[in-house]
Amino acid sequence: MQSQSCFRSCRSHKATPRTLLSADTQKRGGASISGARPGTRTGVTLIEILVVLFVVAVLTGIGVAYLNPDNPQLKSTAYNLETFLYKAKSEAIKRNVSAKVTFDNATECLEVTADGQSLSSFCTEDGTTVAPSVPSISFSPTGTVFGSNFILQRSGKQCEVQVQSSGRIFIDGDCPQ
Repeated sequence: MQSQSCFRSCRSHKATPRTLLSADTQKRGGASISGARPGTRTGVTLIEILVVLFVVAVLTGIGVAYLNPDNPQLKSTAYNLETFLYKAKSEAIKRNVSAKVTFDNATECLEVTADGQSLSSFCTEDGTTVAPSVPSISFSPTGTVFGSNFILQRSGKQCEVQVQSSGRIFIDGDCPQ
């Protein structure tokens, strides 16, 4: 019998979900279900979306670098070879003698000699192969050389270190990042 009277009283007030929600909100001291104060807007601002996209972009960039680890090693080896060749050029200028860079096919190493003595050597140990266009080059005491190039290969990728006749040494722009 009480259930019928409650049903009749609720029906007589014409309770709708909206009025029931409002009554519930008033009982809890004005807080709505979402936790926001009445009259305030809820949602995500443009700044918050941009910050999230920036963080996702940074994490994606870091992840891509780890997916293809061979390319950075190839580029690193190219920089090391470039530095080695600059040292050979510097030794020729410093000693005022010709410095010869020779490639050994058996060990796949480069060796710098001046005045009949070995000054330094460069070997790749990370699986990168070196293929020079000529078996040896000589830096003159002025730093000039007959032009040459060195092709570095690793996992199907290749990179080229060029030595111009003026003595300028650089990595070709097509070297993978």
